[in-house]
Amino acid sequence: MNDPPARGETAQTLDRGLRLLYLVAQANSGVSPTEAAAQLGVGRAVIYRLAGTLIEHGLVRRDRSGRLRLGPGVLQLARRVQPLLAEAALPVLRRLADDAGATAHLTIAEGSEAVAMVVVEPTWTQFHVAYRMGSRHPLERGAAGRAILAGRAGDAEVVVSEGELQPGAYGVATPVLGVDGLAASVGVGMPGALSPASGLVMNSNSVCLNGRALAQDLARLLPLPLRFENDANCFALSEAVDGAAKGARAVFGVIVGTGTGGGLVFDGHVWTGRNAIAGEWGHNPLPRPGPEETPGPPCYCGRTGCIETWLSGPGLARDYARASGLRAEPAEIAARAEKGDVGAEAALARYEGRMARALAGIVNVVDPDVIVLGGGLSNLQRLYENVPRLLAQHVMSEEVRTTLVRAAHGDSSGVRGAAWLWE
Repeated sequence: MNDPPARGETAQTLDRGLRLLYLVAQANSGVSPTEAAAQLGVGRAVIYRLAGTLIEHGLVRRDRSGRLRLGPGVLQLARRVQPLLAEAALPVLRRLADDAGATAHLTIAEGSEAVAMVVVEPTWTQFHVAYRMGSRHPLERGAAGRAILAGRAGDAEVVVSEGELQPGAYGVATPVLGVDGLAASVGVGMPGALSPASGLVMNSNSVCLNGRALAQDLARLLPLPLRFENDANCFALSEAVDGAAKGARAVFGVIVGTGTGGGLVFDGHVWTGRNAIAGEWGHNPLPRPGPEETPGPPCYCGRTGCIETWLSGPGLARDYARASGLRAEPAEIAARAEKGDVGAEAALARYEGRMARALAGIVNVVDPDVIVLGGGLSNLQRLYENVPRLLAQHVMSEEVRTTLVRAAHGDSSGVRGAAWLWE
C-alpha cells in the first residue's frame, strides 16, 4: 500500500487515524503502539485512543503480542472494488485452470496476509487442492504470498512452492503488476511434484499431467516469471510451526482423504530429500500384508497394494464394499459403526490396523516426536484412541513415545503451510 496522499487542512483526529491505518497496513509484522507513536510523532495515549476506535470498527485488530494489524473490517471497504476485480479475473482463471489441469486462483494482500479472492477448479480433473476462497496465510510463506512480495519489489519472476497446499501437490504463482493500488498474484496448485532431473511433473494423481512441462506451459499462458513448489510437506509444516505439533523437533504430517500423502519437518524446516520425494509414504506397499491384502488394489501410480489404496477415503469405502457388499462413504461407515453395525465396525478395525502398520514403518525409520493427521478421515476420533495402541505391536521399541494428534488448523493447514515454507 502506498503512502496516503498529501491533503490540505484536515480534522486532526481523522488525519491521525488514517495515518495510523496506513502505517498498520504497511507493516508486514504489525506495529506496536510504541512504534506507531514514534513513527507518527504523537504520544502513546493518542495511539491507544485511535487504535481503540479503529478496532471498534474492525479496521484494526490486536494480535496475541499486542501488535496492531489490519482487521477484517477492511474487507467491507473493499467489497465495492472486489466484485469488479473478481468479474474481470474469472474468465482468465477459468481458461488457466482448464489449460493447466490445476486449481487457479487470484490472491490479494491484506496487510501481512495473502487472501484467496477468486479460486477456480479445472472442469476435467478428479483431484483438486484444498485452496478455497477466503483462505489466508502470511505473505512470507507460500507461492501466492511470495509472488505478491516479489511484485512489490518490482520482481516479476515465477514463484514455486513444493509440499505446501496439500501433501503431494505443488503451486506456481506470479505477481500481478501494472495495476495501481493492487498487490496480488495469480497461481495454480495441483497434486504432484517437479522432477529434479527433468523439471517435468511427476507423481501426480491427475495422471494426464505427468511428464508435462507445466512450468513452461504456464509461462506461455502467463507472460511473467514463475516459481514452482510441491505441496507434499505444506500440511506438516503448518502443524509443526504453530499447530498441533508446535515445539516438536521431528514431525510427520499425514493426509488421509481423497488420497494419502505425508510430509517431514525437522526443526521447523521441510525435508524434501535428494529426489524430491521425501514423505511419499502413500506409495510404499502396505507393510506385512495378509493373504486377503495381497496383491492389493491397483494404484494410479502403476503399482498394487500401495498404502494409499488402503488408507485413503476411497480405499476405506472399497474395503467396506468388498466385505459387506454395501456401498457407503467413510463418514457413513463411521456413523453405522457407532450404531452397532458389525460390518462397518469391522471395516474401521481393519483400517486402524493397517494405519498402525503403515505408521510403524515411519516410526522405526524416522522416529518422529509427533504424527499429525489431516484430511477427511482425520476427523474419526477413534483413530487417536486405537491406532497408538496398535502401533506398539509393530514399533521396535519397548514403548512408543511418538504421539498421534489431529491437525489444529483443519482444511486450512495446507494453505498455511505454503505461507510458512520460506521462514
